[in-house]
Parts: sequence; C-alpha cells; structure tokens
Amino acid sequence: SVNEAESFKEWGGVNFSREKLTGMFDNLLRTSQRGRAILPSNQQQQHQHQQHHPPSAPNPGRLVRLLKQAVLYQLEHSSSSTSSDAKHSSKRSVTLLSDVTSYALPSTLKHTLQGHHMDVKSVVFLGTAGDFFASGSSDKTIRVWHTGTGKCKSTLAGHTSKIWTLACDSQGRTLLSGGANGRVRIWNTETSKCVEDHTFHSSPVYSVDINKSGTHYASAGYDSRIRTVDLASSKVTVELKGHTALISSVVFNNTGNLIVSGSRDCSVKFWDASSGSCVRTIGGSLGEVTSVSLSQDECYVLSSSKDNSIRLWDLRMGHMACVKKYTGHQNTWKNFIKSCFGPNDEMVVSGSEDGHVYMWDRESASIIQKQPAHGSSIVYCTRWNAARYTLLSSSHDGSVKAWSDR
Repeated sequence: SVNEAESFKEWGGVNFSREKLTGMFDNLLRTSQRGRAILPSNQQQQHQHQQHHPPSAPNPGRLVRLLKQAVLYQLEHSSSSTSSDAKHSSKRSVTLLSDVTSYALPSTLKHTLQGHHMDVKSVVFLGTAGDFFASGSSDKTIRVWHTGTGKCKSTLAGHTSKIWTLACDSQGRTLLSGGANGRVRIWNTETSKCVEDHTFHSSPVYSVDINKSGTHYASAGYDSRIRTVDLASSKVTVELKGHTALISSVVFNNTGNLIVSGSRDCSVKFWDASSGSCVRTIGGSLGEVTSVSLSQDECYVLSSSKDNSIRLWDLRMGHMACVKKYTGHQNTWKNFIKSCFGPNDEMVVSGSEDGHVYMWDRESASIIQKQPAHGSSIVYCTRWNAARYTLLSSSHDGSVKAWSDR
C-alpha cells in the first residue's frame, strides 16, 4: 500500500496534494507582490515606474476564478467526444484538480444479429481488438459474428445443454463456454473446433473467465465451488471453497493472481488464485449477486444484485467501501442480469428485465440513457469493447444487438 511507505506517511491523496500545491502557488503570488525583486539594469526604469504606481493587492479568490475559467474553456473546446449533441455525450469536471473527461454514448443501433432459436445468455468479444464476438444460447450453439458487418462467421455446435457463459483470451484465439450440464468446452476460434471438453463440475457452470496470459481459466456454478484449470495440462490447479450458494460470476484481475466472485449467498469474495485462500469478503445487504466486473485500472469492482441495484466498490480503501449505488433498472427475478463498465470506465452499463439497456454516469450515479433495446424481452448481458467503441446486448428474444456512438 502507498500509505505504508515511509515517505508517504503524511500523503493525503491526489486531490489533497493538488489543493495544497494550488495554495502554495497562491501564497507564492502574494509573497512576490510584497517582496522586492532584483531586476536587471535594463528593467530599472520600468521598476521605478511600478514603484510609483504599485499594483493593487491580489484578490484572494482570483486564482480560484482563473482555475474555474480554465475548466470552462476545457469543457467548451474538448474534442474527445465524437458527438456534438449534448444528449449523446458526457463531459465531467468541476475543477482543474481533476482531469476533464469526455465520452460519447453508444446509443446508436448498428446491427441486430439474429440466428439463435432461443434466448442468448452470454456474449463476449474475441480478444481486445474486438473484430469478432461470440454469442452463447439456450439452443446449445455458439455463433461467431463479425463486429463490423454483423454477419455470422461460424456456428459452433457440440454442447448438449443450454450455454450459460462465455469467455475469451486477450488474443481472441481461445474461447471457453460453460453449459448447464457442467461441461466447459475450449474452442479454437481460428478452426472453429472444440479442442478440449472438461467435466470438472457435475452441475451447471454459470461463469468462466480466462486470465490475461491465457494459461489458466476459472469456472464456477451451482456447486458453489470455483476451480482453476491449467490449459496446458487440462488439470485442476486449485479449488476455491467458501461460498455457501451457487456462484453466478467469476473474473480474474489483469495479472491473474486475484479472482473476484459473486454468489447467491449475497457476498462478493476475493481469492488468491495460487493458494485458493479467500483474502476478503464483502457481505451485508447486497442481495443475490448476479455479476461482478473489474475496472481496467483495477481500482473498482462492480457488483449487480437482485435488489434492483448495482454497487461500485473502491478497492483502494482498506474496508472496500461502497462508493456508489446505481438504480432504476429491474433485476429481481431468477435471471442473471450482468453489468459492465462502459467508455473510459466512466460509465456503468447493465441489462434489465424490462427490455432496456441502462447507462449511468459512474461518478454522479445518475441515469444518462435508458435505451429501448429488445422490446419487452429481458436483456441478460452487456459487453463493452473500447477498440471498436461497441456495446453488445443479448436478450431473451434470441437476438444480439450492437450499439455504437454513430
């Protein structure tokens, strides 16, 4: 921890330090007005003139006003948003002590992808590039789609039960799928062939995730166990026990040494991936947790619950405080409604039982878009890809929709 370092014992945080620096600069301006500077000979005449016409005392609030004016200038001339319509963009900053951010809402429908014959519980982009994505359905098939054209590239068959979850490595070469019969299948996306079929669970697998290096995956489901598997040897490396009800969601951090899980037992747990030890538990009145996700900088965890709410947890705080709560959508029935972070991690996006895709501003927790998406059909899953600036939504109506800013 930064605060444990000896040189940072008195450090009050970024905002406090910036405010302190601003105060020091303000004091410096005041001191320079009171002091007498040694001027070069060619400026002596100008200095003598200034002595006869001394400047007025600085206004104590002048620096603050200048900073606020600079903020307004940045907001006015910020070009990072691709939309000129204020309804479809968001910019936030109230002070120069924080950075100005801007993003466009992915609220324009690009493609409606149809081909599945039953509901689509999960979608995932194939790699960080996002050129392709996959959808898993209760019709026991996986379809791979081209993000740009919306055309189906291939159909992966082999599951003998409904598909609950999908995950893919960062290169987009290895795709994992978990089914209701407890099987986890590993697919080569280039050949569209199943290369492994694992049966480490005897009951439905609701969530899988693969670490960024692509060496291990984690699977969890109805048996309330998390198993990490070495992809090279196809052997279970560790079994994580601690949840007392089914596990709806698991996710690796960027380095692969931490696993975050959410469960019907109304808790979010943090696990050491190597030893299988639970290092932290968030409990309380969460409601049944339906999904968890990490921000790119790993400072925040997003948890969705069956109490019509999504919570944002700040991992930089010792007690992992809930700093924001997002409401307005519907998530109370038996479905696993999944949420995710949106553009720049500044937006929170979720599906809903009312057929809409909801978008909240992360800091203000206010709804910035309630997007009609799939009629009255449940929206199960949302996924965001920054490289393609595309948001996916999958639904009970059997369709997948791709959204962008234009």
